[in-house]
Amino acid sequence: MRRARVVCLISLLAACDGNGSGPGGPHGDPGPKGDPGPKGDTGPQGLPGPAGPQGLQGPAGPDGPQGLQGPEGPQGLQGPTGPTGPTGSTGSTGPQGPQGPIGMTGAPGPAGATGPQGPKGSGISWADSTGNVIPGLIGGPLGGLMYVDSNGDFWSVFIGPREDTLLFGGISSFSVQFFAYTSPDCSGPANFTNVLGQEIPLYAHVVFLDQSMDVKNIFRVRNTNSKLTTIQAQSVRDLFAQPQCTTLMEQPISVLTPADTTVVTPPNIAVSLPLHPVFTP
Repeated sequence: MRRARVVCLISLLAACDGNGSGPGGPHGDPGPKGDPGPKGDTGPQGLPGPAGPQGLQGPAGPDGPQGLQGPEGPQGLQGPTGPTGPTGSTGSTGPQGPQGPIGMTGAPGPAGATGPQGPKGSGISWADSTGNVIPGLIGGPLGGLMYVDSNGDFWSVFIGPREDTLLFGGISSFSVQFFAYTSPDCSGPANFTNVLGQEIPLYAHVVFLDQSMDVKNIFRVRNTNSKLTTIQAQSVRDLFAQPQCTTLMEQPISVLTPADTTVVTPPNIAVSLPLHPVFTP
């Protein structure tokens, strides 16, 4: 039923097509224009078109303002030292400056060389029966003769029993006869010490008699720069005691060690006795 109406409507519209007239008759005037229909929905966006050609370079713009000072960068590495430049020519001498203040007194300079031997002073020397003066022989009959040898060692001098020679020995007041040891039985090195009036030699190069050994008449002198040393003594030896060796409780004692002394040999001087004094003005 609906389809039959649609066909009929189409046929009616076809009969009115053209100038409004049917077949064979004139077309009628067109009717007024109908109102536009409503706007249809927006279609989908089209694809972008191709890129246009590069535009011309525009003119340079004005200079912008000065930028802020950036922070200081880190210290660069030290470069290698360059070669030494040539020595410049010596400049002219400048004017003399004003006198400076007096400086501090300098340290004493080194000792100068020893001067020549001065003339011998007046005094009494000793000569033998032939008139030969004996250098180094000093003293007098009442105080005893003494002799200073070429090493500066000081000896006592005696006339031989047959008056045919000079005898040399230690100074009697320095004949050491008391010794201290670091062992409990008086063995080992004997150290010279002061006990019961047996004195350590007070002066260097004064000959004394060392009787610490079985071999007697050993002459020694105290060395120039020797000092007393403190030892822990465990025994002492007294040549006049019986027994000679005494064991001690360990105790400190000031001594002169053998290393602080030097063994010396008595001089041998050929003279013709008797001696007589000679005054030298």
